[in-house]
Formats: sequence, C-alpha cells, structure tokens
Amino acid sequence: MRISVYAQSVLGKQKLKSMKNIITILIVLLSINTIIAQHTITSQILDAKTKEPLSFVNIGIENSNSGTVSNDEGKFELQVKTKEDVLVFSYIGYHSKKIASGSISENALVLLEPDSYVFDVIEVTSTNFDNELILGAKNKNGRGKSIGFGNPQLGTELGALIRIKKETLIKSVNFVLNHAKGDSLLFRVNIYNYKNKVIGEKILKHNIYFKDKQRKGEFSINLEEYDIILNNDVLLSLEWLQDFDEAGNKLITFDTKKSRKLGGTFIRSTKTGKFRKLPVKRKLKPCIFFIGKQKSN
Repeated sequence: MRISVYAQSVLGKQKLKSMKNIITILIVLLSINTIIAQHTITSQILDAKTKEPLSFVNIGIENSNSGTVSNDEGKFELQVKTKEDVLVFSYIGYHSKKIASGSISENALVLLEPDSYVFDVIEVTSTNFDNELILGAKNKNGRGKSIGFGNPQLGTELGALIRIKKETLIKSVNFVLNHAKGDSLLFRVNIYNYKNKVIGEKILKHNIYFKDKQRKGEFSINLEEYDIILNNDVLLSLEWLQDFDEAGNKLITFDTKKSRKLGGTFIRSTKTGKFRKLPVKRKLKPCIFFIGKQKSN
C-alpha cells in the first residue's frame, strides 16, 4: 500500500514537471512569434521644401504610448508590432502627418510641410511688469524627495501644474536636479493650457531647447526673447530628447516639494499618449518652475 502511494506521488510530480516544461516551451514560442511579428522602421524626416533634416520631431504610434524622437540629423528608429500601425509625426511649425508603417520602406524619407503660423504682435514693455516672483515649487531650505521620468523612451515628458492668477510675463524656466550622473542633458520646454482639470493644447510656437552638462542643482532657461505672456494655469514640462551615453534617464531625478494646490507629477511617454498623474507621491510636485513678472497693481 505504501509502495502504491509513493508511486502515485512520483507520477504526480513527473506530470507536474512535464506540464511546467510544456508551459515554458509555449512561453518561449510566444516570445519568438512576438519578436518575429515586430519590425523596425528606419527613416529620416526632412522639411518638404528645403529638404533640410528636422531635428527632434515627435514620432508616436497612434492610440499607444510607444514612440520616439528623431535625432539631430532627423533620423529615427522605431519598432512596430504590425504594418497596420499608424505613425504620427508632429513638430512645431509643421503640419502633423500620419503614415501607415507598412508604407514606409527601409531608409525612406518622411517629408513634413511647413505651417504658416500667424503670430499675434505683442508689444511688451518690461516696466509694466514690475513685480518679480516664483511660480511653481522650489525648495528654499534643503532638498526634497527625488522623482524621475520613470520611462527611458525618448520623448518622455515630466511636468508640473503651475497656478497663474493674473497676467504674467515669463522670464525663465527653472528646474532643480537631485541626482545626475550621466554626460549631458538635452531637454525641450513645453507649456500646455490647463483649464477645468484638463491638460490642453501646447501654447509655445517655438521649439525651445536646453543643453548642459549633467549636475546636481538648479538650472535656468532664459525665455525673455520670446515675450511669453500667460493668463491662466498651465502644465510646464521638460521633454527628454537625447541619450548621450546610453545610460538612459534613470540617473536623472528632480527635486520635489509638498504642494496642496495643483500637486502631483505628470508623465507622458509620447505625444500620441495622454499625461497621467503618478499614483505615488501625489502631493509632491517636481521643482520645475517659472520666474516671471506681474503688474504690482
């Protein structure tokens, strides 16, 4: 009787082991099929009229959070799952474009048509704005907790909501890094409308880039030449554009500060995706802020 029970136990273990082996093989086969199904798009983006390369164009897969940006020569690589995936190209000063990935042959060119913006003529007199102040979160004494991009994908944005109660002339964008051990930084500044708890369209009509060596501490981006005047709340974000030393952005973290109003950190991994508020540290706001001027009366 004991021998029979032992034999059944051994047989049961053998069956369990066989099932585990079968499951492992199935997982491997599924992974191989997924890899085979994916293919890489390689292309270059040019101005349709001048044929000049367009640097740091946003490329996203429609209805997904996958994407990238072109490099300084307008070239990019992007992995897609199927040839039916639609690529969306967007760049300030140009018409957006959608192309099915299956129609882009290897090393083909993508041409974007310039958009004729009509800029409002704004006459700014600096003496009208005489009260300088910080708009956003900045720690005056010591550092707060760190928070990072959370996504190594080129084109990922990290931002903070900024409350603006009255007409403000923006002098600079500033941010504080708690940790930085890579080579260089290359960010794009983005400002979006924020009304009724909804993040809206981009306000800026220029690509504003910032490049510097990575280091801890405060950085400042002068915006005075753009005559930017804001009248309502906005989302201010920094977009990661280039990986200089293949270390990714995991070594880049921002200082944070507690905030009761418009708190939280907002992340977006591609222009085709949506901003999401990080579920952790909801009341902590990244130290990304404006220095601006308002009228004192």
